[in-house]
Amino acid sequence: MTSTPHPAPARRRSVAWFACGIRRAQLVALGLLGLAIIPQSVLARGPKLCVWSWLLHLKACPACGTTRALCALLHGHPRQALAFNHNVLATAPLLAGMLLMDVASLFRKQRREGHAQGSCGTQLTVQS
Repeated sequence: MTSTPHPAPARRRSVAWFACGIRRAQLVALGLLGLAIIPQSVLARGPKLCVWSWLLHLKACPACGTTRALCALLHGHPRQALAFNHNVLATAPLLAGMLLMDVASLFRKQRREGHAQGSCGTQLTVQS
């Protein structure tokens, strides 16, 4: 009696379908870099982008001001960041921790595999 080989388990996806293969670490780093580069005055005079406020016709949702708060914090203005939204006290460390965990995970994965495929098809090796 021959047994049929078990199909390989489906690989768990760690990125959303809309990310098109972009890792979460790349998105978070790009977002934080963008907020660090964009002058605060640009965000202050820009349009209100809160989807929840727009959909539910709220004056302000609990997350309103978080983007401006993160921008102020990344520009070195913690008091102004707190004035925009106090949840920056939780959001900033969570984003930083998520970024660090993702980067550490990538390094561990590369070290386990011993090599990684480069974006141009070149073979990269990790020396330990």
